Amino acid sequence: MSKEQLDISLMGDCLTIKGQSRKEKKEDEGGRYFHREIRTESFERSMTLPAAVDAEKAVSSFNNGLLELTLPKLEKVKQHKITVS
Repeated sequence: MSKEQLDISLMGDCLTIKGQSRKEKKEDEGGRYFHREIRTESFERSMTLPAAVDAEKAVSSFNNGLLELTLPKLEKVKQHKITVS
């Protein structure tokens, strides 16, 4: 599988990874017919993330069949105290 065959999406707290690879191409020419088979394999995995992710800072890499995702958490909103004057 190559990195062009992967599709990674993030919607809210749901991460989805899809992939499709072409495995085998078989052709047979016999007398009066031509027969062709192309076997493909595909997968799709979705998972709910335990924390909110900053999608703008998300990074992925694919090397030697290993997909690595870096999904940094969103910084929590810090409480800001306002004094009354």
